[in-house]
Amino acid sequence: MILNPYGIPNGGTIAYISERDDNFEIYKMSSDGRNKINLSNHPGYDSTPAWNPFGRRLAFVSSREGNPEIFIMNDNGSSQRAFTSNQFQNRRPGWSPTGGKIIYESFVGGNFEIFVIGSDGGRGINLTENPANDQKPVWSPFQESDDFSGDDGENDF
Repeated sequence: MILNPYGIPNGGTIAYISERDDNFEIYKMSSDGRNKINLSNHPGYDSTPAWNPFGRRLAFVSSREGNPEIFIMNDNGSSQRAFTSNQFQNRRPGWSPTGGKIIYESFVGGNFEIFVIGSDGGRGINLTENPANDQKPVWSPFQESDDFSGDDGENDF
């Protein structure tokens, strides 16, 4: 079963999650369906791959350290590292149009909030700080700013 396919910006490669190895893993394949490669290859639950704008790195969610965290790896599966590391559920990563930032949602204080962090790491900044759930962040493809859309459970913004 192939779930959540994400195409590389140049259209040549697709990243997706599959449980073909009895565990959810991040795979990539060419756009013609050939050359399927397990990139994450870890017993933890791996999901939600997101290509950087240049197709050289992937952000993804993994439970390999307990709760869901954002991880980053190279396009060949090498150099996998935790990008967030805290007691919160972090999920739905997305790269900014220039690759300089990553936006994600995190379950903090009883609800989901939207955070942004530089692609070189550091501490995430809570952009929403709202008692309602703020979810599904998506960068505007037209500029490098904190412009994004999302869903607070009642309204799109």
